[in-house]
Amino acid sequence: AMPSTAMPSTATPTFALTPAPMRAQAPQTLTDAQLAKGAAQKLYLLIPTRSELEGVKAFCTAHAGDVPVFVKLQDEGIALLLSREFWCHAGEAALNELRERYGQSGVVLR
Repeated sequence: AMPSTAMPSTATPTFALTPAPMRAQAPQTLTDAQLAKGAAQKLYLLIPTRSELEGVKAFCTAHAGDVPVFVKLQDEGIALLLSREFWCHAGEAALNELRERYGQSGVVLR
C-alpha cells in the first residue's frame, strides 16, 4: 500500500481544477504573439540587417512600454516580433528618434 499513497497523481488533478490558482496564472498563458495581436497599437520598424537588432532592443529597453514591436529585416525579408521585455512606449519623442535612425517610412505606428 505504501507506493500508492506516496504517489502524488491523485492529488494533482484536484489541485489543477481549483479555480483561484488557474485565474491567477491566466495572464501568463497568453503568448507574446497573442498579446501583440490584441494590442491597440503596434510599432513596425524596417531595419537593414539583423545586426541593427541589438540597437533596436537597447532603444526599446530605454523606452519600455506596452506597444508590441515588429521588426522587419530588409536583407532577409522576414519580420520578427520582439519579446515582451522589448516592447516600447511609442511616444512622439521616441518615434522621432526612431525615424531619424530608420527613416520616415521605416517607422510605422498603427
